[in-house]
Amino acid sequence: MRLPRLGSVQVRTTLAATVATALVLVTASIVIVQLVERNLANNAWAALSDALESASHAASGEGSSESDGAEGGAGGAAHDDGAPMAERDADGSAGDPEQASISDLRNEQLAEASIQEVQDGVDAVADALKIIVPVVVLLLGVATWVTVGRTLRPVRDISRRVAAISGSTLDERVPEPSGDDEIAELAGLMNEMLDRLESAAERQRAFVADASHELRSPLATIVAVSEIAQISSDPRRLAALAPKIETEALRMQGLAADLLDLARLDAQRDDRDFSTVDLSAVCREVASRLDDADIDIAVSSNGSALALGNSTQIERVVFNVVENAACHAASRVQITTMSSADAVRAVVEDDGAGIAAADRERVFDRFVRLDESRQRDSGGAGIGLSLVKAIVDRHSGTVEIGESAALGGALVLLELPRAAETELDGAQTAGRTEA
Repeated sequence: MRLPRLGSVQVRTTLAATVATALVLVTASIVIVQLVERNLANNAWAALSDALESASHAASGEGSSESDGAEGGAGGAAHDDGAPMAERDADGSAGDPEQASISDLRNEQLAEASIQEVQDGVDAVADALKIIVPVVVLLLGVATWVTVGRTLRPVRDISRRVAAISGSTLDERVPEPSGDDEIAELAGLMNEMLDRLESAAERQRAFVADASHELRSPLATIVAVSEIAQISSDPRRLAALAPKIETEALRMQGLAADLLDLARLDAQRDDRDFSTVDLSAVCREVASRLDDADIDIAVSSNGSALALGNSTQIERVVFNVVENAACHAASRVQITTMSSADAVRAVVEDDGAGIAAADRERVFDRFVRLDESRQRDSGGAGIGLSLVKAIVDRHSGTVEIGESAALGGALVLLELPRAAETELDGAQTAGRTEA
């Protein structure tokens, strides 16, 4: 059996309860002894006073009867010489030394007996307290030790289980005790934390596997092309291989940039360098950058749409959404911005095939590509919309996918917090105006 640590909660709680109880009981014992002593002394002195008063009354009664008998036996002499007889009676009653000595001795014995009774009573109470106080302190210490030990037993079980959990055993959980106390709540929170850690570890493993898979393809293409270039001496063939290397290199560059952006968002979740962003100007700038002869990208605004956020990140969100719509559109993409009392919105619609209802949440996961995009050359690595979701969540906004009633394809609704009127003056307005 392992001895408890001196600094453990059980030891400290037991010592504190025992010392506090001992101090209280010792103080209470001293007060009780003093009160009992005072009470017994007062009672003894009251009894002694009553006894002395009774003895005084008895002595005065005996003296009266003796003086009456003396007067009856010598009546003639008393009448003949009254004054001397009175003096003798006075001298005889007040000057009897034997009777005075007996009276003083009786009073002294009575006082000593009363004081001894008081002292015996006080000693009895003190002796009883000398036994009762240590026994009570000992029993309380044992009870506190046992109670605290049983209370902390689930905590020890949780500590042992947590110490045994490693990165490869995140599926294990700590035992949850029955009841609804703080320890049960702690165990529940620990299991919820382990659930989050397990989910994060699974996502990390999947992320690494998907990233490795996505990087393997362009790397394999670059290696193959470079090997062909080394053994080929035909200039025309080498010139034909150069665009392939450039395409795969750009694909790797874009993938690496997206991965770095996702890592920065995960690491800087609480670092918010926000300003006022003109969402309408950002949408017009993105539409001009994605100008394509085959796809008509139109932008319309219903009033000002000033959002509160990071200008670079909001521009990245709009670019990814509009680029994704342009890749899947047949011929047209419509962007509409609007503003309400507390939010600004951007609606991106296309006339493509749309997104099935079952896939409208899944497309925001990392490295998820629908079957259609996998069959097309324009299909990306599946990070663009997951990056959109991460940035919008960081801005306390929302992004939803639906069906466009006007164009028949997909509809993406972006909603971001609206900049307050007091923040407009002197704020940095991001986005570029139309040329």
